[in-house]
Amino acid sequence: MKWEKNRNLGKQKYVLRYGVIYIGMSLTILFTLVDLIANGTASVTYLVGRLLMFPTVGSILASQRFDKMDKKYNKYKKGL
Repeated sequence: MKWEKNRNLGKQKYVLRYGVIYIGMSLTILFTLVDLIANGTASVTYLVGRLLMFPTVGSILASQRFDKMDKKYNKYKKGL
């Protein structure tokens, strides 16, 4: 089961990998690239804001997802 592999990472590593790096940094790069394409330049102020905002939001979402998936997993395991 894929969730078992992710669960074995532990919540902290899961949130760091999926929330901060995958979601947060990907969105930061994406929005910065859009800014570069649309305006021909990237604002340092917006970049710093994105570096703070997107990884934070990503970590909150990943933490909630970890809890939700863990709850479903535990319920599934009890049913076996």
